[in-house]
Amino acid sequence: FTVPFTGFRPRHYAMRRSGEVSMLLLVGGLVCGAAWKWFAGWRREKYWGGLDNVVGFSAKLIAACRANESARSDAVFHDPMAEVLAGQLAMARVQRRQDAMGKALSTGTRSLDRLTLRTLLFDHGVLLATGGQLKEGQKLPKMYKQLNTLCQQVVLLGAGMDTRAWRIDLPKGIRWFEVDQADVLAAKRTIMTSLRASFATSDKGTADSSVYPLRCAAYTGVSADLQVAGWGSELVNAGFDPLLSTVWVLEGLLYYLRPDTVPVLLEEMAQLSAPGSCMLASVVGQSVIDNSVKEKTAKKA
Repeated sequence: FTVPFTGFRPRHYAMRRSGEVSMLLLVGGLVCGAAWKWFAGWRREKYWGGLDNVVGFSAKLIAACRANESARSDAVFHDPMAEVLAGQLAMARVQRRQDAMGKALSTGTRSLDRLTLRTLLFDHGVLLATGGQLKEGQKLPKMYKQLNTLCQQVVLLGAGMDTRAWRIDLPKGIRWFEVDQADVLAAKRTIMTSLRASFATSDKGTADSSVYPLRCAAYTGVSADLQVAGWGSELVNAGFDPLLSTVWVLEGLLYYLRPDTVPVLLEEMAQLSAPGSCMLASVVGQSVIDNSVKEKTAKKA
């Protein structure tokens, strides 16, 4: 009994099978990669309004709160860009939250919610720190009576969807810097451009024909991670001048950072501050955090 020779060679067969397996693994990897990319994009759109994470999405929620205030007949500030910056998802979530809380009762004098009051106070703080003037009829907050600076630069750390560079009457010559995650800065620029907002001024110092002209001398967005030491070098590389007095704006930022990173951030900020600089920051006490945890626990129960 004999077996005819067919040209079968075990070594060559193994190599061919190995190549087929490698090809299958490659195709499988590509398919899995494409599926994950699609899922990540779907998750960003569904839960975070197209941004990379919930921290970035919080900027849209704050914009939604500004939009709601701006829509009131007795609004204490007006931000015509806020609703578009917020987007439908953030607007709907804020509306649901307000409906759940119920309308605040008011007898004669209107009461302001926390975010509306915060926005107004920071509006006034930035104006006063740069030598600007409050509008007629606006009262000087007691907390700013000792503020006596003429800062030449404004730096917003964790700027989000802030619109003050287009919204408040800044003095001439103010240089404006906004530091945040790359996805937040990119999304904001795209939306603001669609609204015909200007990101530069003309040589004559007057804005172009944009619907929302820039109200500062220069605007710069800086992508950096504020929880990693060295973000200040990114700011300086973008044109920030440590020799000029600066008003640092930390609105709704510090309680998003890890506790151990806050002293490092403040120290780096201090090293970049020329004489006459100041800081405007919002902070919360431990009691606020504890009460928030208790409320969430009670709801789950």
